[in-house]
Amino acid sequence: MAQTTQDIRIGWIGLGEMGYGMAKSLHSYLASHGSHLTVWNRSPGKTDAIKEQGAHVATSIENLASTSNVIFTSLANDAAVENVYEQLVQLTSKVQEQIIFVDTSTIHPTTATKVSQLVAAYPQHRYLQCPVFGRPDRAHAAQLVWVASGDSATIEKLQPYFGSMSKNTIDLKTTDVSKASSFKLMGNFFVVGTIELLAEGFALAEKVDIDKNAMLQFIESFFPTPSWIGYSQKIAAGSTEKAGGFPVTLGLKDVGHMRTLAADHGATLPTADIAYRNLEKLKAQGKGDQDWSSIIEVLREGPEGQNSCRLLARGILRLYPDGSCAKAIINFTSLINDAAIETSLRCAATAQEQIVFVEAGTLRPELSLRLQKELADLSHAMSTCSVPSLVDQTPLEQLNCSGSSVVARTRLTDSHISKPSASYTIISSTSILSETVNIARKSGIDPQHLISWVDAFLPVPVLMGYCGRTDDEARENMTVGMATKDVGCVRHWTKTKRAPTPVTDAFCENFAIAKEKENEHSG
Repeated sequence: MAQTTQDIRIGWIGLGEMGYGMAKSLHSYLASHGSHLTVWNRSPGKTDAIKEQGAHVATSIENLASTSNVIFTSLANDAAVENVYEQLVQLTSKVQEQIIFVDTSTIHPTTATKVSQLVAAYPQHRYLQCPVFGRPDRAHAAQLVWVASGDSATIEKLQPYFGSMSKNTIDLKTTDVSKASSFKLMGNFFVVGTIELLAEGFALAEKVDIDKNAMLQFIESFFPTPSWIGYSQKIAAGSTEKAGGFPVTLGLKDVGHMRTLAADHGATLPTADIAYRNLEKLKAQGKGDQDWSSIIEVLREGPEGQNSCRLLARGILRLYPDGSCAKAIINFTSLINDAAIETSLRCAATAQEQIVFVEAGTLRPELSLRLQKELADLSHAMSTCSVPSLVDQTPLEQLNCSGSSVVARTRLTDSHISKPSASYTIISSTSILSETVNIARKSGIDPQHLISWVDAFLPVPVLMGYCGRTDDEARENMTVGMATKDVGCVRHWTKTKRAPTPVTDAFCENFAIAKEKENEHSG
């Protein structure tokens, strides 16, 4: 070590799933050099595990600040970061010894700049923005990808400690700490985009009876990287637990930041927009604590489920043109949970007029019986139907809402689906990569740093190949016209299967624009 253990006194704030994994690895490194880590967490119970490993637990944030000259933070959101750093800066404002602050949180670039300016008011101190990539299990294994920004001499000084928690460090070589936050959002965009396309792909595979294990074998062979394999296994297993993953609520925070960053720099992230809408639906269903790979639950509805509310409303208005049923409350399967039931019953209990409750989709029997019984006691009607999985949805619009009406569900099957399923995954990953490269350029991130990140975090030949290509090389590999044909085939096939593939839809729109430009170029 460049300095003695007396020179370096490291403190850690924030022991969530990621924070604990990193702090554990750092403490092991310090302990091997005769030192220790001092930790503090707002919820004291989270310090027990690392205390058993020999780390010191500060009695308060004031205690930690007074005993540390390097302070790492790993916090849940921007508000927590701002709150903690306002306290830290105030506590250390009169300390003449240099204190280095290292924030590893995922925050908006403007928040990073704000915190940096708070620290810069006291020139003896230093602030680094160092977000990390990897799931909690990677943090526990010290296999994260670390991104560094800030004073270069300070980064070099702390490199051994960064190395104790990660497999690779990408130094952005800039004192503009907002660049690291921007870079982190771009990387997370690739992650949430990956989850979205995997969820779409697996939902499609379910609808056409492709074996999940076959899909997993394809992912493992063609995209052999921990994040792809890990999320594929989670989606295939139907696991929604956030343990070892990332909750929907924090996913919404990160994706919201991505969309804001894109808007601020005149870039578009259609895949992020799609993922955000699906995450919002999950949160509305009371699933904010589930892992964000639960997006597949929304996609399982299919186009018929996503369009059913609009179609039923149109059908009801046709059946009751005089407005006698204008007060109808329409629910559909994806929104039915205990909270939705309670809300519906409260509405029914206070209504002066008869309300017709329409359930489109396949309602779980126990929920259907409960709703029908309790609504019947209130003299309100409930009608259930199963939306047909056919291209022609006319029968749905002609649905008679009186009594109980059921439209049979028809399913189409096709044995020739392996190639389109795989092609969809490849096409979608290329789309996400294109969106990431575009926003990187527009926000001033060196594309080479992005390539380094893909190499470290997503070491997949197909992605590395596309990421490093020049425009001329891309033309020699596959023209826009050729790609449009392939994407069009995949898109048509998914539509016939009634499977939602919004990433491919967005890609088709971009291809249409690119095709126009190619025609202009050739002309």
